Amino acid sequence: QFDNKHPRLAKAQLRGLPHRMVAAHNNAIEGLPNLLAGVFAASQCDALDPYLEATLCELVIFTRLLYMPAYYWGRYNAIRSILWATGFFACVFLVFLTVYPDMAWLLGGTA
Repeated sequence: QFDNKHPRLAKAQLRGLPHRMVAAHNNAIEGLPNLLAGVFAASQCDALDPYLEATLCELVIFTRLLYMPAYYWGRYNAIRSILWATGFFACVFLVFLTVYPDMAWLLGGTA
C-alpha cells in the first residue's frame, strides 16, 4: 500500500518487482545527465558529424529501452550490464568525439 503522505518511506519498504521498477527508474534518471552532457557538447560545438551524433543518441535510447525490462525481470544481469555500459560509453563517445573530432574514424564517422 502506497502512503502518499510519506512517499519516500513507502518506496523504501517495497520488495520484489515494485522495488526493481523504482530502482530502474532511478537509474534512468541518474544516467540522464550523461546523455544531456553528450548531446549538449556535440550540438553546441558543431564539431561532430550530425549522422554520427544521431546514431550515438539513438544507441543510447535503444539500450535504455532494452535495459529497463532487463532490470525489471532481474534474471539477465550480464545483459543488463552490457546494455548499461553500451549506453554509457555512447554518451562518453559523444563528448570525446566533440573534443577530438579527428578521432571519429574510430566509429566509422568523418570529422
